[in-house]
Amino acid sequence: MAQEEMQPKKLENATWKEVVFVDFKPGKMGRALEIINDYFRKAADMSATSFPETMIELKTGPWDMMVVWSMKDGLDEMNWEVSPDNIKWRKAMEKIAKDEGASAKAIWEEYQSLIARSSMQLGMSRSN
Repeated sequence: MAQEEMQPKKLENATWKEVVFVDFKPGKMGRALEIINDYFRKAADMSATSFPETMIELKTGPWDMMVVWSMKDGLDEMNWEVSPDNIKWRKAMEKIAKDEGASAKAIWEEYQSLIARSSMQLGMSRSN
């Protein structure tokens, strides 16, 4: 029985996702959600950059939240230390914070201070 020669084959209809699990410090998730909605979402809208397609508040297990982003450029997004979209988002964040008499750096640092730990995973979904 002759073996068929293997041929290269790319994944079809694959969309790569960045999935982040977040464990907030006790009692800090509410403030984190305020920052996400009052600043991060607005900065994404203003800069026309991506915002998580899904944010799930977890009620069991060690994590408080699961956040999922579609990676519009697939795994190539992992090649950026600072992407053009990240720069656009940061500029929008700076404007929003300044308009409210705040500092984007201070808001980001406050948000980071609310997190006990986080873990990032990569995965893919396939559409039929």
